[in-house]
Amino acid sequence: TGAFAVIMLVILILVWYAASAVIIKQDTLPFSLLLIPVVSRCLTAYATATLPPMEQSGYVRMYQQDTRTSHKAFILLLTIAAFMLSWMIGGISGLIISGFVLAGFVGALAYAWHEFHGMSGDLSGFALVFSELCGLLACAIIV
Repeated sequence: TGAFAVIMLVILILVWYAASAVIIKQDTLPFSLLLIPVVSRCLTAYATATLPPMEQSGYVRMYQQDTRTSHKAFILLLTIAAFMLSWMIGGISGLIISGFVLAGFVGALAYAWHEFHGMSGDLSGFALVFSELCGLLACAIIV
């Protein structure tokens, strides 16, 4: 909160910029880069649909109110398809990048869950941004 939030935002932007600069300096952009947002958003949608909401989270309650089991299964199938597409397009490096997105998402969500004991729109956004950053860093390292 406060000044620490601003400091963390600046660090996030600097790391995002550095990883992007490393990737852009390469001759070709990896196709796996295109699937980072797909994987992270599938994970976010599934977590928002399945995890219990925080006490005061109106967004997640409203989202979960109209979500049936068939919707959750469809989101899970999309997530699996995104991982398979990562492997088909990028080979093992595409799968590693998607694995980093998953690890970043689980890590961010575990940290946020420990602090707030429930799911909210803000927590899903936090996990989304952190997981995409992890995927971008993995892409920069692998490339």
